[in-house]
Amino acid sequence: MDDKDDDGNFLPDFGDLDPKKYEEYIRKIYRDLTGEDLPSGDIEFMPLDDFKDLGSKDFLQSMPDEESQEIFDQYIEDNNMDFDVNLTYVDNNLMVEEIWIPEDESATITRIYNYDHIVISKINNKIKELIYSKRLDMLVEEENYEEAAEVRDILNELKDL
Repeated sequence: MDDKDDDGNFLPDFGDLDPKKYEEYIRKIYRDLTGEDLPSGDIEFMPLDDFKDLGSKDFLQSMPDEESQEIFDQYIEDNNMDFDVNLTYVDNNLMVEEIWIPEDESATITRIYNYDHIVISKINNKIKELIYSKRLDMLVEEENYEEAAEVRDILNELKDL
């Protein structure tokens, strides 16, 4: 599969007004991650701004089971992807946005989920450290020192592993 559109630009550029052109690309990533094909039919796309208006709890899946997480981690490793994490509020829910970029910058994978200690416990320690570091910075900036101390303790435990 060629990762370039008709103009020679690398996919996906989700700023494009026609997200349907990414359907084949999304199906390929899903197949690479799970070994299975997505069910036939249209894939539904939703702009993030619309997602915020709908309320995140009803439209987010919990993190995958351990096997799925291992498959995701292996995909990231096989494609030599680096990442960054953003924390942002959607309604009153703090959300984690992982942004994964391959070395050749040909495509980006974004994974979004609720900031929740149980959910975060299912991901690898490298990601946890960055999430909790960013959360600690937020809490200090908000002058929420009690919760900041709790997050600092979690970070210290992670560094001792």
